[in-house]
Amino acid sequence: MTFANNINTVDGGTHAQGFKIALTRTLNNYARRASIIKEKDPTPSGDDLREGIIAVISVQLRNPTFNNQPKEKLLNEEIETFVSQAVGEALDSWLEEHPADAKGIIAAQAREAARKARELTRRKGAFDSGGLPGKLYDCTSKNVDESEIYLVEGDSAGGSAKGGRDHRTQAILPLKGKILNVEKARLDKILGFEEIRIIIQALNCGIGTDEFDISKLRYGKIIIMTDADVDGSHIRTLLLTFFFRQMPELIKGGRVFIAQPPLYQLLRGKKSEYVLNEKRMRSVLSGLGLDCATLVIRDDECKETRRLEGEELKRGFGLLEQLADAVGIVRRRGIVFEDLLGQRANDPDGRGRLPRVFVRIGGESAGTIAGEYFFWSPAEEEKFLSENKLYAENGNGNGNGNGNGEDTGEVQVGKERGVRKGVTVLSSELHEVKELERVFADLASLGLSIDDYALKQEESASGETLPTRFLLLTKTSKGESRETPVANLAGVGQAIVDSGKEGMDIKRFKGLGEMDAEQLWETTMNPANRVLLRVTYDAASEAEALFSILMGEEVEPRRKYIEEHALEVKNLDV
Repeated sequence: MTFANNINTVDGGTHAQGFKIALTRTLNNYARRASIIKEKDPTPSGDDLREGIIAVISVQLRNPTFNNQPKEKLLNEEIETFVSQAVGEALDSWLEEHPADAKGIIAAQAREAARKARELTRRKGAFDSGGLPGKLYDCTSKNVDESEIYLVEGDSAGGSAKGGRDHRTQAILPLKGKILNVEKARLDKILGFEEIRIIIQALNCGIGTDEFDISKLRYGKIIIMTDADVDGSHIRTLLLTFFFRQMPELIKGGRVFIAQPPLYQLLRGKKSEYVLNEKRMRSVLSGLGLDCATLVIRDDECKETRRLEGEELKRGFGLLEQLADAVGIVRRRGIVFEDLLGQRANDPDGRGRLPRVFVRIGGESAGTIAGEYFFWSPAEEEKFLSENKLYAENGNGNGNGNGNGEDTGEVQVGKERGVRKGVTVLSSELHEVKELERVFADLASLGLSIDDYALKQEESASGETLPTRFLLLTKTSKGESRETPVANLAGVGQAIVDSGKEGMDIKRFKGLGEMDAEQLWETTMNPANRVLLRVTYDAASEAEALFSILMGEEVEPRRKYIEEHALEVKNLDV
């Protein structure tokens, strides 16, 4: 357990790291110096030496820096050195003064390290014996260049894949659940995980830099085949982490692939089409909806002003899809899009532009100034914050109290500046505004006004609904004319997609196990028409950093990466 200025830093930080470094280095140095561990003996790892230890680390410092408002992790770099030196000196003195106890502690850890080393050797020997895991459905071909192995999520999907495969060239290895995240694990734990052991046995080429031998590889293609959902993506990522860290030569050699099973089956009459994802399904349905469709645009007096059809309507639909993507980004910022549109009336230049900066102010001391604000330039924002005295007097920008009662300001997310104590300021630059205004202009050239984005269908004094701004004219599957009233611009795109669903039966596959053998072969495994994504090593430096950030033990870099890239998300299934 770690504390900084009596605050429980549940995710540790530099003080915890300093303790770990000192413990491992001091114990191992003493063990070598006292000949408790011989030169050829395995050195206990930090995990070995910390096993069974309960430690409380508490530091007091003047200007602490934390990762966020809840103060879950300490970031001050100088504390790591301070704690490491203090613990190292005290522990080294204790070891010298209590040699019998020191020998007993370190000898026990050394024996455990030796046991793990022997276990690793035994397991590696078992891998080299040529035996194959019992759950592997092997292929008959021994030609590496033509054979391939599918790593399949779950026994149910494995059964379908087994029934639909080409027995001569395709092997099937069902995997149970999610494998170990090897980015966080020691080698003994990796080899102790059953699903990883059977992958190593099946491939037969060993792992790591010393044991790997690609000449012993049994299959020319390793194909990861998981469900087309979030869990499937997670399993795929764990498998890619394993190959990247333990068998990178397979990726460098272009031997690792990702299967592309469909998420949907579209049925209309006797025709069937498998669709990979939501985006492709929307494209198919909109294509059907646009066929022979006409969009009628009317004015406030319900008189027709323009018709869009053919290429013009297709272009309009494409612009509406771009608009929907940008609106999604705005909403992920916590902004109501209609409110953003309404801000055009407040443009200081009177040009009807959208604002460029969004600021949210809160905190227990914010008072009446708490709320959401829009600005058309950073200079406007700075002037507002200054006039309302939101800056801390010292202006140090570290955004953290020091735990000793000094007023250094509360955490502030966004731009670097000191903020008055008890106030939080979240500032966001609205990068999507430029794209939005371009789309607005392109829509206007087709007679589609963004002012009609959120119109409501009105009623007459007698309660009858009045004609809508838009009217979509389409044909039913039987060739009959159909009129669909659309109240506002936001609903036009969905109305087109919905018209494409007419007479369509849409089936969503919850997993590969829901497909029978014939379907799985037809959509995902038949070399004649399947789609495979090859995993490449072209951006090795970037991949190295991403695996460390996203799959490693450090929470703060992962949190920062997610926060920075959250607005770029296109497909999110939660």
